[in-house]
Amino acid sequence: MKKRLCSFVIVLLIVSLFCVTNFVFATEKVIKIGVLLPLTGKLAVDGACLKNGIDLAVEIINNKTDIDVPLGKTEGLPNLGGAKIELVYADDQAVPERGMSEAERLITSGEVVALFGSYTSSVTATAQMIAERYKFPMLNGLASSPMLNKKGLKWFFRTTPDDIVFMRSFFDFLKEYKQSTGKEYQTVAIIHEDSLWGTDCGRIVFDFAHEFGYKVVADISFPSGTVDLTSEVQRIKIANPDVLIEICFAQDQILLMRTMKFLDVNVDVLFSGVQYPDIFEALQEDAEGMIFRDSFSEDSAETNENAKKILDLWYEKYSVGMGNAPRGLNGLFVLADAINRAGTTDPESIRKALMETDIPKEKLFLPWSGVKFDSNGLNEKSNAVLVQYADGELHQIWPFESSAYEPVVPLKKWDDR
Repeated sequence: MKKRLCSFVIVLLIVSLFCVTNFVFATEKVIKIGVLLPLTGKLAVDGACLKNGIDLAVEIINNKTDIDVPLGKTEGLPNLGGAKIELVYADDQAVPERGMSEAERLITSGEVVALFGSYTSSVTATAQMIAERYKFPMLNGLASSPMLNKKGLKWFFRTTPDDIVFMRSFFDFLKEYKQSTGKEYQTVAIIHEDSLWGTDCGRIVFDFAHEFGYKVVADISFPSGTVDLTSEVQRIKIANPDVLIEICFAQDQILLMRTMKFLDVNVDVLFSGVQYPDIFEALQEDAEGMIFRDSFSEDSAETNENAKKILDLWYEKYSVGMGNAPRGLNGLFVLADAINRAGTTDPESIRKALMETDIPKEKLFLPWSGVKFDSNGLNEKSNAVLVQYADGELHQIWPFESSAYEPVVPLKKWDDR
């Protein structure tokens, strides 16, 4: 009897040990990353597009592919036993206070090993302070306000260009266009939404306009998500600028363009701060000639094999343009790569790995020089491109030396589009 009882206990112990081992192994096979995005509210459309991009990045990381980006050719995270990335989304609704509370909820849950996001600079500004307080790694591939990397933070990293890089591209374009064609513009109007991003961006554009010798004939602010821009557009019409630079999110942008058409406000050059597929779907031919700053052009698929393969995957899944999704894709690759190089989920080890990041341009699908963070956590190797919507498609028009398409300038009048 004692023998049987002893054998039973031994078997029970072996089974228990097997179950515990398998449980631990299964737990270690999933690495969770918390993601802040506006999934509902005024920027839900933007958030949905960005979510698609981040999800695609995880699909590439978790499955062995022939795409030569960080972790693209392996399955999962090799240094963590092939662990798969799993995303835990939190809806910040583009509201800073909600973003702050959601960041804290994710961190204190003990479920995630790092934070990614958000889309808006104002939400990111609150979330990054929570990450700093808890000494928790946070990477942003989307928000562009320069202020985010000017706070001396140790736990915040950003892969995307900031608005100094983005907005300077407009003026470099105008300068080089004048040199090549002799065509000169003299007056600029600025219209921007009033969040941290819009306000910061408007100030940067204002400073660049003066630096490059332009006269600013209007500098207009409006609340994001407004339902009427009539008075603002009337001010633009009175100012009669050669160049209009508008800094607003997709729905505000659509309203602005429709109001300009209704009031017959025409400019020679129109620069926009952000582009998304729904803008072109909503405006159609009325979007013709709009120029957007970006960090990626689909034209690059003609010369970059990584870009071609990722674009093919994207259109197979979503059948619409990528918008700002490439920046989210790239950011997730960088964060996952750092976690893999850390070889652990320890926060300090992940932070150290991020600081040591040095990804060459050959490992990217974006037209950047690479990814390497400066002492403030800003990628010092990112670049901007300009794309223009013409004949129903987006094409890269700047930098001129890497662009196959000539810019369509000046804009056609409304009646001619």
